[in-house]
Amino acid sequence: MPKSASEGIAYHVSRLVDNTYDLRDVAETVRVCHSLAVGILRTKAARGKLHPEILEYDLSALAYDFIGELFRRDESHRFIQFAQSFAKFEGKITEDDDVLLFLRKIVANKVEAGIFRTYREIDPVFSKILRNVKLILSRLQDFHCLDRLGETYVYSCAESEIHKERPECPHELIEKELIEQVSGHESLEQTLSTFFSILNDQSEYRKIYPLAGIVGILKSCYVSLSFAELDARGSWIQDQQGFTKDVEIVVNQVIVDMQSKMKSTYVTKGKLSEDDYGGYFDAIRDLIKDLYVYQNGECGSYFDYLAKHFPAIDLEGYRLSHRARFEYLVKICKEEARKELKTLL
Repeated sequence: MPKSASEGIAYHVSRLVDNTYDLRDVAETVRVCHSLAVGILRTKAARGKLHPEILEYDLSALAYDFIGELFRRDESHRFIQFAQSFAKFEGKITEDDDVLLFLRKIVANKVEAGIFRTYREIDPVFSKILRNVKLILSRLQDFHCLDRLGETYVYSCAESEIHKERPECPHELIEKELIEQVSGHESLEQTLSTFFSILNDQSEYRKIYPLAGIVGILKSCYVSLSFAELDARGSWIQDQQGFTKDVEIVVNQVIVDMQSKMKSTYVTKGKLSEDDYGGYFDAIRDLIKDLYVYQNGECGSYFDYLAKHFPAIDLEGYRLSHRARFEYLVKICKEEARKELKTLL
């Protein structure tokens, strides 16, 4: 960020921290934080470290979403997160360069948290693996985490190794090695250990890796191994056609029942038109069939499923007008489908 663009930021931030701010202090601090967040997102995008579906969003709008929590106020109109964060600031809040550097760390952490929150929305498989990896990392002493400008890195080598100047190991290379060494039946903990054995047994690349990158590789690995296993069991799959037909009948009935049950809440009360409501359930039917009938997983984001039935919708329109209602209906329909499908097992 050019020095002139952040000039005076120490003054504005100090007033937010002291709760003596005016509207100009807030506006200038929001502007600088937003600029920092956009820069971080663009850097991640340029390095290929963002999920492809995130790139469909307006990065500027995402940046505002991610930093929004920083500017929440309590009952006394105090910017509580600024007060808490800058309580750890060493020295007085007077020098623009020092404050900007500290502010960038705060914003980077918010961006990282926002990215993972967005992953949960657009990629449930990634989110599930991420949650379980975090549990493993918190439980075991074999793995260590390090924060670098808001991005979490993981390592299991000697600490002296992580500071060596080396390029990051290409994900294609480590993914290929991992697929060759695991069968897909290992626990996540075992697979994670194999990941770091591969990383630690070489000397060309860094022995520290971004958490998001690790999860992405583990997901790709499991998907590849799952398809390989399905191919090997093709004859078994054919024998299951009768069972698959039963699953489809159950899923179709669940959708019909839920569409009838929820109609009074959404159509009768004027929250959705009859056509939009029908489009929602057509999309939900597609999604749940992919999950339980065809067993493909969710073939795209929730937005992708709805967009097939609402051709004029864009991502921003989905987020503003449809996401909350549609994703709630998906959630309760999934729960009902799982409950009914248990009767077949």
